[in-house]
Amino acid sequence: MLLSFLDTKIIFYIVLVFLFPVVVYLVFRNRFLAGKLVLKKYVRMSLLILLATIFILGFVVFKNEKNDAVVSGTPVVSKVDNGMDITWMGFSTNARYRSLMYVCTKQLTKTIMVMPAGYNQASIEKNLKLKKSIRVGLKISQTRLLSIS
Repeated sequence: MLLSFLDTKIIFYIVLVFLFPVVVYLVFRNRFLAGKLVLKKYVRMSLLILLATIFILGFVVFKNEKNDAVVSGTPVVSKVDNGMDITWMGFSTNARYRSLMYVCTKQLTKTIMVMPAGYNQASIEKNLKLKKSIRVGLKISQTRLLSIS
């Protein structure tokens, strides 16, 4: 499961933290903040572009990794990422040492597994063990009954 390393109480509290502001907003929306917060369209668009830029730059930092290390010069991320190598322990251990947002961003930007050199369909088909297991599987399938139950 995706969130198997989190306790169910933590997930409940996270959902509660997200639902509480929504409920408060729905109750008090006509009393407070009834109008637009930012009246001018260009200011609204500027804020939207600023937020999108910050979000995209966060992903660019991890996409531009070289040799599984963040390029030095990124103030906090390069120290956290390059300081100790705990990636072999998995994403759950990373979540204990680093922030959850950091781990989620890494999951979105990193490849799950590095493709081995010379890995292609031709090399797989040359493998004799694969051919043998296919033959054995076909032989077993022929002797099986059609009904599973």
